[in-house]
Amino acid sequence: MSCRKIFLNDQALRAPQAEEKFNKYKTEQYALLDAILAGDNSVWLDSLFMPPPLFPQVPVVVARGKIDFNLTYAEECEVHGARLDLYLVRKEVCSFHIIFGDQEFVFSHNQGVVAVSCFGGELAKLPTAGGLFSLSLIKLDQANYIWVSGAKSVRLFPLETKWVNKPISISQSVGKVGLLGSQKWSRLCGSFQYPANQRGGGAYSVNSAPLLVRQWEERSRKLWHMSLMLRICFEGEVLFASKNAISGLSQIIALASLITCSVHRYSRWRPSAGPTKSEGEWERGNWANGFLLGAYGLSAGILNDCGKLNLDICDVTSKAIASGAEWLVREDGKEFTKLDFPPVAHWLRRSTNHGVVILSAALVGLREAYRIGGLSADSYISRLEDDYWSLFRGSFQDGMYLEGVRYAQFSLQEALSYLIYSYQASGLEWDEYWRFHIPELGRVKEFFEAAAYSGSSQPMVNWGDCPSLPWKKSVLNLLDSVEGRASTIASLLRSSETKVTLTDAWDDEVLKTEPLGFATEVLPRNTSDSGAVSTITVDCFRDEVISVRPVIKEEDMLDWRLYVLGTKVHLTHNLDHDSNSFFWAAKGRLILGEVSGRAAYKHCGVGVKGVSLEDKKDQFSCFGAELSGSLVNRNYRSSYTIIDKSDQHCFVGSSPGSYVFVDGKPLISDFRRGYLVFQGDENILIVASRGRSDGSNSAFINYVFPSGDDVRLSCADACMVAEVGAGVAFIRFLPVLGVQPTYIVKDFVDAPGARVVEAFDSQETSFASVAICCTSSETDKVSVTASLLNNILQISIIYDGISYEVAL
Repeated sequence: MSCRKIFLNDQALRAPQAEEKFNKYKTEQYALLDAILAGDNSVWLDSLFMPPPLFPQVPVVVARGKIDFNLTYAEECEVHGARLDLYLVRKEVCSFHIIFGDQEFVFSHNQGVVAVSCFGGELAKLPTAGGLFSLSLIKLDQANYIWVSGAKSVRLFPLETKWVNKPISISQSVGKVGLLGSQKWSRLCGSFQYPANQRGGGAYSVNSAPLLVRQWEERSRKLWHMSLMLRICFEGEVLFASKNAISGLSQIIALASLITCSVHRYSRWRPSAGPTKSEGEWERGNWANGFLLGAYGLSAGILNDCGKLNLDICDVTSKAIASGAEWLVREDGKEFTKLDFPPVAHWLRRSTNHGVVILSAALVGLREAYRIGGLSADSYISRLEDDYWSLFRGSFQDGMYLEGVRYAQFSLQEALSYLIYSYQASGLEWDEYWRFHIPELGRVKEFFEAAAYSGSSQPMVNWGDCPSLPWKKSVLNLLDSVEGRASTIASLLRSSETKVTLTDAWDDEVLKTEPLGFATEVLPRNTSDSGAVSTITVDCFRDEVISVRPVIKEEDMLDWRLYVLGTKVHLTHNLDHDSNSFFWAAKGRLILGEVSGRAAYKHCGVGVKGVSLEDKKDQFSCFGAELSGSLVNRNYRSSYTIIDKSDQHCFVGSSPGSYVFVDGKPLISDFRRGYLVFQGDENILIVASRGRSDGSNSAFINYVFPSGDDVRLSCADACMVAEVGAGVAFIRFLPVLGVQPTYIVKDFVDAPGARVVEAFDSQETSFASVAICCTSSETDKVSVTASLLNNILQISIIYDGISYEVAL
């Protein structure tokens, strides 16, 4: 058998251990396919059903009496999937019966939990998903399966009853049962019955966002990832086949058929007021706008290449355009309105992780639907491509992603689908291709490398409004194929069997699959060595993020890293918290850094006591700006200068100037911070800060210990000492001549971690702080004295017998 190579080509055969890596990849994927086709993964099967579609309000009809749902069609074709969606108000105690054939299920709801019983025995008990609860049926091969879904999915049992002429009826006996709608679909037909957006007797509405909007995103992403995985397994089987023997083809065809069949019958591909975008509001940033088009095109392409596509090829292209591409392209000469898919400038200003992700999946799906051979889609493809490349390049200017490392990973993980697809179709060499289309990848690699810590499976930094996620293999593989330093990010993580855990604050993803892991692993590798000449590397991205780290060898593990933030405002995931906060890691531990969340008290920054612009419960939380009592975006960012650098030390200065604006007036001004790193047997970081407050409030400086449960504070030699772990690191807060702060230790209520706050008396308009962070309690290596005069911080340092004088 042969097939069109769209993610893999013959060059993959030359990659080291390519067949061995593919066999490992397909073994993992086929285990998932087998579980789904056996009906043992109802969580994934949920994704085949269209969520309730209306937007921004979803009507709910109160079930009265008995309601029947017929599972047959006039054509008497066989139904493949059916679903009943309900909405149960948490405070509403209710019970209802659902009868299917000769089997009766009894549902009892109380305080957001539903108990399911049949024939007098309890089958399951599960919480609703914010009120959402459903009963689903699906036909897989010759078996029928039934399950219920809320916050989780529970399979009930295989059904012996055949579906033909078997209605489903629902009747409530106690309380109020809300009906969202029902659906059924087959290879030939589809029926989706959802109430119109209108109030009537026994009807009310719930907001589509965030719950149903997220259902659209999560389900469509599962379909998209599955379609990618199916395609790569299919191509890999053909590429590495021996004597044309292809294993797993029946499973690939079965899943591709299910995806194509269900999505083709969907009445809508996104939350929207109507079936066309001219009929009212729609969720323009929803990932389903791209993921469903991508999943549909890829799955239909697989079936077409196998000769199993039971749809008219013109219908496939027509569906891809009408339900997908037409929503994403504005008509020529038409003025932009709020009902149009936003332009590149909008996404660059707000959420590039939505725009570039939608366009990448949409382009893959549209080009596959076009390849099958139906109607022309050239004009749609060319315009979507222009936006995709502009947005991809604009999102990573100078390599930096303004929404942070976590969102950068997600965007790149999804955006590389069209990058690889278009590369394979180009006929160019990989190095030539990425340099022409997205030359920023070289700096993107350095941006990610700056955020990595050797041996850690998660980034050292996040600077987002949520916890870190583990590194994505497909992202690391892609960056490994790009020219850059010899010590690439992926090789740092593979450098030893020993692994380190920087922090326990990990997030748990809804979807952990990486369908492009193998396709990126067999990209041509770049083995060039940039020939680094210094033992310390300093990287600055857009003059807003700076990284200082050693140039390490592969066998080195427990190195040190300094990372300092000062980015401008990004309107979605980078609002206020990260101007002049910093991260310090050493000896396999993130010693100083952040805990997740936007509030300033969760970051190593500066603020004014009592002016809490984000978190009212914390007197040491403030940032950004306030106007007439309301929080507004800050209008400042930091800039960086390398003051001094050698093979053994580096001194970096940062200065945003002013902080915390209230009605246009800065409460902190003339602020400056310096970071001095000494590299040797004992790696030492000195953080020095100084500034002025307006005298009406007390300034404070925050030091955050992300793991925090083992931080102890003591007083020794006229300075405060914080010990992290059992001697992992010591932070000494030095007395500055002319300034005397109050030290406060606080734990986080809503996250792991602890912090030390240096609070300065409001009578002192000038304030200063010097902290020394080292990985030993011994003080022989370094001696530091500091004084503040006329808001100039003078620091005298003796390190390893050498004197340094620093003025800040």
